[in-house]
Amino acid sequence: MQIKQDLDMKAKAIFWCLLLVLLFLSSLESAGQTTFRTTSSGNWNDPIWDQPGSPSATDYAVIEHDVTLTQNETIDRLTIEKNDLNIGSHTLTVTKTGATSIAVHMNCTTDNTSCFLIIQDGGSLQINQGDLVFTKNISTLSGEIQRILMSGNYSGANLTISNGNLIINYIQADDERNDEVRVQDMSTVNIPKGSLELNYQGSSGVIRNLTFVVDNSATLTAKNIVINQQGVDNTSTGSATLETRANSTVNIVQDMGSGGNLQLNYVGGNGNAQINNGRQGETDASNWNIDGSIELISTGTGNSASGGVRYRQSSLGNAIVDGDIIITHTNKSNSEKAKFDLQNGTLEAQNMTIISQNDNSSSRTIVKVGSILQSQNTSASLTINNNITTTMFDNLTNDAGTDSLWVLNGSDLTVGGNFNLTMNQADDLSEDFIFHITGSSSIVSVQQNIMFDVNDNGGTTGNKTKIQIDNGSQLVSNDLTFEIIDLQRYCLLTLGNGSLLALSGNFSFTPGVDPLTAFPASTLELTGTAQQSIDAEIGSLGNLTLNNTFNTTGEVTVTDLNGVGSLDIDGDLTLNNCVLFNQASVDLTVASGGTITTTNGFINGPLIRRGTAGYFPVGDGRRGAVTISGLGQSTDEFKVQHFVGDYRDVFGSIDLNTIAKVSTLEYWLIQEIANGGSDENIQVTLHWTDDAVSQIGSQPYSHSDLLVAATGGGPWVDLQNSLSDQAMEGSGIDGYVTSNLTLNQSAIAHPSLNTLFSLGSSDPTVLPVEWLSFQANEKDGKAHLKWSTATELNNDYFQIERSSNGIEFETIGQVDGAGNSSAALHYEYVDHNPTYPYCFYRIKQVDFDGGFDYSSIVRLDLNNASEKKLSVYPNPVESDEVYINIDFQKLVNPGDPYTLELVDLSGQVIARLESENATPGLLRLPLDSERTKGASIVLLNLITKDGEIYSEKISFR
Repeated sequence: MQIKQDLDMKAKAIFWCLLLVLLFLSSLESAGQTTFRTTSSGNWNDPIWDQPGSPSATDYAVIEHDVTLTQNETIDRLTIEKNDLNIGSHTLTVTKTGATSIAVHMNCTTDNTSCFLIIQDGGSLQINQGDLVFTKNISTLSGEIQRILMSGNYSGANLTISNGNLIINYIQADDERNDEVRVQDMSTVNIPKGSLELNYQGSSGVIRNLTFVVDNSATLTAKNIVINQQGVDNTSTGSATLETRANSTVNIVQDMGSGGNLQLNYVGGNGNAQINNGRQGETDASNWNIDGSIELISTGTGNSASGGVRYRQSSLGNAIVDGDIIITHTNKSNSEKAKFDLQNGTLEAQNMTIISQNDNSSSRTIVKVGSILQSQNTSASLTINNNITTTMFDNLTNDAGTDSLWVLNGSDLTVGGNFNLTMNQADDLSEDFIFHITGSSSIVSVQQNIMFDVNDNGGTTGNKTKIQIDNGSQLVSNDLTFEIIDLQRYCLLTLGNGSLLALSGNFSFTPGVDPLTAFPASTLELTGTAQQSIDAEIGSLGNLTLNNTFNTTGEVTVTDLNGVGSLDIDGDLTLNNCVLFNQASVDLTVASGGTITTTNGFINGPLIRRGTAGYFPVGDGRRGAVTISGLGQSTDEFKVQHFVGDYRDVFGSIDLNTIAKVSTLEYWLIQEIANGGSDENIQVTLHWTDDAVSQIGSQPYSHSDLLVAATGGGPWVDLQNSLSDQAMEGSGIDGYVTSNLTLNQSAIAHPSLNTLFSLGSSDPTVLPVEWLSFQANEKDGKAHLKWSTATELNNDYFQIERSSNGIEFETIGQVDGAGNSSAALHYEYVDHNPTYPYCFYRIKQVDFDGGFDYSSIVRLDLNNASEKKLSVYPNPVESDEVYINIDFQKLVNPGDPYTLELVDLSGQVIARLESENATPGLLRLPLDSERTKGASIVLLNLITKDGEIYSEKISFR
């Protein structure tokens, strides 16, 4: 009984289900939807259908023979089975109210007939909802999917899909024809809320391509464009291509704030998923406007395939991308590429991101801006408003792939932010990244910094990062930094003849192998408005031009963080109102044939010159140049350094011999470090910058009494003077005195020259004041000055002058002189308001007749005072944080705002802390170990609300 009841229940359930189905079919019938199928070819309104009449608004039409539309029609759905539909100049509207998502389906399968959808001038296919899908499964099909839209250069034809997609499914079998979908001659395709999809699946051994063409003056508008290319194996060589022609326009628009992207996907085979934006040689523009991003995704897996993804813009025209350009390249086969090829025209995007994982030796990621062939006479402009980021990584071995970014033949690459490259490779890989700027007038401009970071986690094979600039090209950036974490890897920078590398920031390398090759006609130009630095690690340069404008004169520092100790300039050195600060440990050399041009500039530190040229624009806080003449060998090398101060503090008292007086304010050290094979009779010219600073007074003193004094360790030797002496004519104009005797005529040992030079005089009144001592010390926040004189003649008073930078002085006080004295006298003065963190002082001695004389300049370092007001713990720093103790009674009032900054030697802020309310006690300042890495000494600056700065030096271990 129970079994019978169960069967009755099942029967009732089946009955009700069948009833519901019948009711649903009845509702469809009541809605008027009927399926019409063609029985023969003919016109839409002819009796060619299996139903009486012809399909109307709620009907479903299936075309199995060729059909021509002769008037406007509206239907619910449409399927074209292996035949042609010619809409002509009429309008076919498809409403799609049924359950399927496909409104129009072109089903081109295995037979030998054509399969066309043709719309002529003035015609229109309007799909209100649903997809237009082309499916072509090729076997022996001889026809082609061709000319979706075709016009005769008049009014054009139109395809509109109001709420749906245009999908082309292309599946190969064994046919080897090419198919083309064409939007031709002023026609439009409009898919405002959907996507254009090209789905290509290749077959083994088939050479066949699918091309979607936006032809002359045609327009394509879509929410997204997606190209999917999938080859079966390395013998599948077909490609899926979207191609634009002259004067065409492609718009990729956002729908309600979403979408708007162009995406190319490649997963194998020898073909490509590619964009051809314009044809090579066309002069008319094809323009792209993309609300979202361009994304190229290459994930090939074939063993010897050579396909990939490719964006190519060959014609003049503009492409505007509101989003990013993203290239993801994770190929596993030998020759596959992800290629972004901008041969002509312009393209603008927000960011460019390149992620490359190359697992075989020929796999590539390539970005080109401009044509590689100069004969094509094309140039391109790529603008990235923010950053370019490139990441190369791998976890496999035996990889020797090369990624590259080319800027070619007069093209431009502009980066509004940073250009960062990270190479993070597995053990024993030899991948390279090449950034090549070539061709006349090619310019790369990076508004912020270029940072190349190479790390292969302990590998033993030397992979390389290369920047090559040649043939008159330019690279303009802020900082250029090469950071090699593993010493087995290295970075290379090549500056070809006629190239320019212009930096407004710093130029630095961590240890590498021969990091720089700079041809003599290349130029490194430093153009910053803050202090800049050059790392001696680079080894050699061509021309070096300094146009830095920091402070009153520009400042550039040669750093020697890695103990390399050598920087060669093989071309010309130009100092435009700029000081090059060179450490004593660095051999800064200008090679034979190189010229030195200065406009109020000099080298603060030692300078080596090779060859016969002999001007050495050296200085020590101010210019004190030397000229060595009489050299005859290109291999001669002389090293010159200028010192401001008393030679006796370094060398002790030296017998003046027959010289009446030798200046105790400045001296020069000249060394011959390489002899060219002959013992030249050289002459030396000493230059001074300012009469007052050098204590070579104006009238009534006579410059004719000046002479060149020299010592090799024994008594000072009088090298006399020649007739070319020049008196000072005003501030900033060098005076000079040239020796009349050559060094070989003197008692100075030569050619093993290691000689001290200074200004001397046969009349002690030319260098009138003999200062025994001058010193400055801090006590209780005040500067205590003490000085002594050996003799005084007609001394009226001493005028005390102070400076915060050692260049510009102000008078702060006056002390009476003794008039005349032959005994040692001692003087004192207290400055109650010294300037922090450094304070410079000098004494101006004034005679009764108005003549004057200067002492040496002393610097008071207030941070080294016995009662420190700003202290750091620990110092040296060994951790990721420091603790700072501030004397709030003397530096900052409780409750006042203040700022703390850590500043490295190049002037870059590496840590910062701001407070709105000063409270006593220890403050913790976290440090970024990545930014402090390599820093030996930094400056801690405390900035008060009034802009006063107090500083303390911090060292790192």
